[in-house]
Order: sequence, then structure tokens, then C-alpha cells
Amino acid sequence: MVNNNIIEQIYQPNGRQIKFDDNLRVYNLGCGKQHYPGVIGVDWDEAKTIDIKHNLDISPWPIPDNSADIILAFHFIEHASSLLNVFKEMHRIGKNGCRVIIEVPHFRSSSAYKDPTHKNFFTCKTINYFCKNNHTFTNLPFKLKLVDISIGWPAVKCNFIKRWFKNWLKKHQDFYDNRLYMLFPVKILVFELEVVK
Repeated sequence: MVNNNIIEQIYQPNGRQIKFDDNLRVYNLGCGKQHYPGVIGVDWDEAKTIDIKHNLDISPWPIPDNSADIILAFHFIEHASSLLNVFKEMHRIGKNGCRVIIEVPHFRSSSAYKDPTHKNFFTCKTINYFCKNNHTFTNLPFKLKLVDISIGWPAVKCNFIKRWFKNWLKKHQDFYDNRLYMLFPVKILVFELEVVK
């Protein structure tokens, strides 16, 4: 079981640093050509970095139930045909307490629209629909808990004002999506979820 904030561990000012304990089972969904030591890459592509070749739009995924300690989804779920199916499968393969890191383009970023294979678009609160305290989908067959969100690149150098502003944005997500985006645009949103069983 993972107890610390994985976003802070992965995202550094100079890029992602993917290094986990050897005893953790980590899956990188939709990995493409991304390969990280000790991480199991899952995708349908012919890249040599893929450990499990599978179209993630087809379920069940060829991953055992309750096997994942950490699930990484860097720019994958915006391509998925069914978000509900993706979240059901992540819940199925995750152990209780499994952390899920999701990185997607912000819906107002040009990155969200320039790729014609993108099928889903994300505000700061889109992921909330799949979390256990959501009152919209009360009959979801799974439970996830939102642990953290980062609006923009999560790592901030030792600048107090930037850190304060990023924390303020977490508390005012609708205001950011509707108003502040024009002044302070970001390219990505990063979510950290926890599987609850």
C-alpha cells in the first residue's frame, strides 16, 4: 500500500522522475514509447517498450484483479472510448489503496484539440464524477477517492508565491476553469486517486 503523495514524488521541475520500490507493482496504461524501469507498460502499439499488448478500449484488460499498487495514465484516458469502462477496469486491477495518477490536457489548452484521436476533454472537476463523494453517479460499481489535483505542471521550484497560488487554485477550480484560465493558462491537469475497496 502506498501512503505518500505520488504526484510530489513523480513530478520534478525538470520532468517526470519514475522510480518506485521494487516490491510495488506499477502499470503504465497507454504507455506508447514511454518505458520506465520496473514499470509494466500496457498498450496496443508495436513499440518494443510494451510489456502487455492490448487495446485498452476492450475489457477486461489482461491484468489480474487486485494486482496494482500504482497505476499511471499519462495522456491515455483522453483517447479512451469509454471513461466509465476505464475507471471500472482501473478499480478492478488496483489493490485497496492503489494510487492512480492521471495526466490529461486541460480542456482549454490547444493540446486537447489538436490531436484528432482525443475523445474526452477535462475540466478541473471532470474526474470528480468517478469519485466516491460524487452525488451525480450514485450507483457506480466502484469507489475511487480524489487525493490531489494539480492545475498545471505539479512541481514548483522554491517560489512561495507560485506554491501559494497553486494551492489557492485547488480550492477555486470552477473560478479557474471559467475565468482565470485566460490570464494563467495551463496545458495539463494531474489527478491522484486512490482505489477504495
